Amino acid sequence: MQQNMRQAQVRSQMQQSQVEQQNQQALSQNVSRPYANNPQMQQQTNQANASQQRIDEARQQSIIDRYNAAPPPSGQVVVPVTPPAAKPAGG
Repeated sequence: MQQNMRQAQVRSQMQQSQVEQQNQQALSQNVSRPYANNPQMQQQTNQANASQQRIDEARQQSIIDRYNAAPPPSGQVVVPVTPPAAKPAGG
């Protein structure tokens, strides 16, 4: 049950991140329209958009990484599998 809650939280965070990304893209498009005939401004806008996209991707990856790094929900025991110790040769 706790894992379901964690998964729901991650989904919610990812959806929120996607909404923020869509809002940022819409804002960027609106800001760049007046400069459609200005190549220098278009280049700067494109660079800013690329930077923002990298930030968004890093934010989403961080959400996933935090989920994967979190300890398992209580009540679940994780037993690490270790290979048996090698026996000495001739023994």
